[in-house]
Amino acid sequence: MLLRTARLPMEYVAFLPLFGPGLALVFWFISNEKFSRFERVLLGLGASLAFYPVLLLLCHVVGIPVSSGLIDAVIVASFILFGWRLYMAARERPRHNFWKVPQADTKQIVAGLFLLIVLALSAYVRIAVVNGLAVPMWADSYHHTMISQLLLDNQGLFSSWLPYAPLMTFTYHFGFHSIVASYHWLTGADITRAVVVVGQVINFVVVLGSYLLAYRFTGKVWAGNGAALFVGLISPMPAHFFNWGRYPQLTALAILPAALILTVTLLNQPRFSPRLILLTSLVIAG
Repeated sequence: MLLRTARLPMEYVAFLPLFGPGLALVFWFISNEKFSRFERVLLGLGASLAFYPVLLLLCHVVGIPVSSGLIDAVIVASFILFGWRLYMAARERPRHNFWKVPQADTKQIVAGLFLLIVLALSAYVRIAVVNGLAVPMWADSYHHTMISQLLLDNQGLFSSWLPYAPLMTFTYHFGFHSIVASYHWLTGADITRAVVVVGQVINFVVVLGSYLLAYRFTGKVWAGNGAALFVGLISPMPAHFFNWGRYPQLTALAILPAALILTVTLLNQPRFSPRLILLTSLVIAG
């Protein structure tokens, strides 16, 4: 396994490699002209969350068992592709233009610092409230932990719920659970704690997605900052989800901004774009 850790805050840092596939896909399939680098990074987070249920479904259809080795290979390959894409972009532009940091005026600096503070506080709140919480809360969390454990037991999607329940069919949505299982395959973390950690990471991604959605559809940085402030620190939701256990719904909310933005971008394309169609389809399917 690439990473093995279970202590704060490293257990959250250990999740970061799981964002590799989405970043690689977004940077390969979307050009600089459509989105800034920061916007593409935020889109990559949502695309990564959508990637793992599609991966597990593909492996189930093809008949490939999912294990830590497969997840490690996918992550390593994604970062190789991501790095290669950045290298090719650097070669396509003059060196001084590619690495040059755009000059920002005072208003942009203030807006950026405000967003950074909001994101830092939002992350702190989400980590602090579950510090020392080994088992996820509420009945829904018990259900999601069981499904995640079954994915591990069966090395992918399953039909039998034995030995946990006398059921022989699986028709439940498995997006959140596939991410939890992938986190376990990457780090070796206990599945009960993995549900808590992954849930809080996704909770934070919702804050970033809210910023991106508001900024993209209004064109105003402070609209994005306001959305991040409200979702991250003012509204009881989605922060309360850790106590509620509705993690699949939370995962959908984290993916939704990327799905909406990519769909609108695709519909406004003057020409047929196979790469954008493929990326949008993946995110919507997830």
